[in-house]
Amino acid sequence: QTYKEWLYNQSRRKAPKPLIKYGKKWTPHRVLIEQNKGRIREETGEIAGSEAMIVKWPEATKTVLAGLSAKEKEEANVLADKWNNEAAPPEVQANLAETKGADMIEHFAAEMFKQAGMRVFVMSAWRDSRGKLMLGAHDHNDQFSGTNSFMKTRNWDEIFMPEWQQYAGEQFGEMPSFQSSFLSSQ
Repeated sequence: QTYKEWLYNQSRRKAPKPLIKYGKKWTPHRVLIEQNKGRIREETGEIAGSEAMIVKWPEATKTVLAGLSAKEKEEANVLADKWNNEAAPPEVQANLAETKGADMIEHFAAEMFKQAGMRVFVMSAWRDSRGKLMLGAHDHNDQFSGTNSFMKTRNWDEIFMPEWQQYAGEQFGEMPSFQSSFLSSQ
């Protein structure tokens, strides 16, 4: 009877956890993986992003990290503290902005609508992996029942974007090119 109850409890569907994790802490292990991603990819021997690479990733990670020196591991402790208390280095930030930024904004907008009934329009600025200053505008309002897109119903690109472009240029010390760096995630 006890086993039956346990199996029943384990078989219940749990609500899926969101794929977005805000405020993830840097651990020495995560720092080492970030620093050695290229070597780990090589160790898998597979094409980046392929299912085979994903399957081989954990073992490849163990192999690569086991081959690191004690000094490298100790340095990762120091970097984890630094990245948590200050910020990750620009290349790590650029990778996150490029690979997860738009998804994080979309998730945030959806949660704000579901939890608080809020409509959200986000303008973003970041440096990409080549160091180029990028601008983004993100509007997911038309995904919610009975709501319209801010971007599709307002003259935002002539009113707000020039001010955002100037602000971003001042903050990053470079004037972005509006046309070539504009990103819309609708």
